[in-house]
Amino acid sequence: MVVESDGCRFRLLGPVQVVRDGGPVTFSRRQQRDLLALLLLNVERVVPVDQIVDAMWGDAVPATASTQIKNMVSALRRALVDGPRALATVDRHPAGYRLRVTDGRLDLELFTTLLADARTAATPELVARTLRRACGLWKGSCPLGGVRAPFADAARTHLQEMRNAALEDMFEAELACGNHAEIVAELTQAVADHPGRESPVGQLMVALYRSGRSADALGTYQRARQTLTDEYGLEPSAGLRDLERLILLGKPVPDRPLRPAARVRHAAPPAEPTPPVPAQLPHDVSGFIGRDVELARLHALLHHERRPPAAIISALMGPAGIGKTALAVHWAHQVAGAFPDGQLYMNLRGFDPGGSPMSPTEALRGFLDAFAVPPDRIPAGVEAQAAQYRSLLAGRQMLVVLDNAANAEQISPLLPGASGSLALVTSRTRLVSLVALEGALPIALEPLSDVEARDLLTARLGERVAAEESAAAQIITKCAGLPLALAVVAGRAAVHPTLPLAGLAAELTDARGVLEALAGPDASVDVRTVFSWSYLPLSGGAARLFRLLGLSPGPDIALTAAASLAGQPTVHVRRLLAELADAHLVIEHPPGRFAVHDLFRAYATELARSVDDVQTAHAAGPVTGAGRFRGEHRDPRRPSARARVVRRA
Repeated sequence: MVVESDGCRFRLLGPVQVVRDGGPVTFSRRQQRDLLALLLLNVERVVPVDQIVDAMWGDAVPATASTQIKNMVSALRRALVDGPRALATVDRHPAGYRLRVTDGRLDLELFTTLLADARTAATPELVARTLRRACGLWKGSCPLGGVRAPFADAARTHLQEMRNAALEDMFEAELACGNHAEIVAELTQAVADHPGRESPVGQLMVALYRSGRSADALGTYQRARQTLTDEYGLEPSAGLRDLERLILLGKPVPDRPLRPAARVRHAAPPAEPTPPVPAQLPHDVSGFIGRDVELARLHALLHHERRPPAAIISALMGPAGIGKTALAVHWAHQVAGAFPDGQLYMNLRGFDPGGSPMSPTEALRGFLDAFAVPPDRIPAGVEAQAAQYRSLLAGRQMLVVLDNAANAEQISPLLPGASGSLALVTSRTRLVSLVALEGALPIALEPLSDVEARDLLTARLGERVAAEESAAAQIITKCAGLPLALAVVAGRAAVHPTLPLAGLAAELTDARGVLEALAGPDASVDVRTVFSWSYLPLSGGAARLFRLLGLSPGPDIALTAAASLAGQPTVHVRRLLAELADAHLVIEHPPGRFAVHDLFRAYATELARSVDDVQTAHAAGPVTGAGRFRGEHRDPRRPSARARVVRRA
């Protein structure tokens, strides 16, 4: 095999491949190809070792990560030698590794070069020809073929968006050249591949209409409208509706029906390089169930009749384990196409016991890195960095997901400043000042209904739910609509397919307590541990009141009764209850009465029995709820330090 005429020995836009004169390079281990892909995505740049570790293994870092990286780099160096010459070198630097291509080209680099050439092309014919060559570098529509490391999905999304944008620009140029009939087949395939993208739909309508196929053009619109309505709960954009109206009236239609400003312009190149398009969303939630009302409210944010003068902000709020992150990420994936300039994501660690919440400065540096801002051009001070960040977002359509926020002060510097972008925040606190000062739309998550809970179990366990209807109903009741609890039970059942659901239901109703049955080896799926992350930040008085509420009989309690229970003045207890409500550990409904979710009540009861003395517990009243503490007689608000160690090569 010889190198193809484009000179690309290194390929990412399809199956990951290195071509040498004797044929393709073979790798003894899949992870060697994964590492090569990561280094090629960052060609000529030093990739820090800790970034390599995260990209290759995510949260499942093996103890031998350091040794594995060194071995893989050595194997890559040997594989990239072709006779007397090296196709590429992998250099070791103090901070990490850098790959340099020394013989041949990287298809991704050639692709981006051709995109830049198209932006400066003088005529539509030259634009179309250049972009057709760029799109011809793709071998299929899925880049990074064969790569399974955690970094691959986000990188694929970014690359596929670049390809889709290039195709749409190419079709636009072909329409401007009058080649409407010639591109109908290609546009039909593009719409079939991405039925939710309105640009190729509009372009196909134009091509069909100009080819004398008005009925087919209107049929394309109707099918697109049905897809948008059925799959996304959306109506076609005003641009697409206007295009349908023009076709119905038999009037001329524009070359670019939906985009007021084309990405490819026949003008001088920009003064500075175009920033990359970040695609940082985590994996979508597999088998996401329910939350139809909340999803509809979020979708409504994108359909203001009048665009607001500032960025749109929404806040998903609720207690631990209620599914805030899952909903945010799921919706973000649904609407990612509405934000063609990129999607930013940051876990702000607001309730992470392994460390302090992320500072705004650290988060801003992460976002500025996503835009490839050189370190020497990042100013000092959070205010200057926030201004630079807002300037980068100005005029762009960006989705910014700020997950697990501690408070509004942590979020404020990270919010976009102009219209066109949307910020989605999740937090265990109520973020009152964000709603009051920034005009954020608050969406409080409630426990799942019994129907939604059953659907969740069925999605995870299939026919086992219907086969053990009674046991499934008991599980749903004991989990009290908390998605995390349901997911833990479903996970246990999934890894033990022969275990009857009745056995799991019995564990949840056993005298040892529901929390014991929902314990797990991993902190992120141990309900008791996850609850503790909301309990730990409480003040001493609020923590004591929460424990006492676990001992209070009845479904809820009045303010005066809570004051009596705590032995404190009503005014003081009102402030403590407000602190608990802000942390979503109690719910005030109706006004003046406070309720505790069943699983939080079980957790509070455990704490009361382990932390408070017996005399205090008896004075508070009869103990309700199942559950016995596992033997640790100390307040978990003073836990031992915990740190995650990333092994470095």
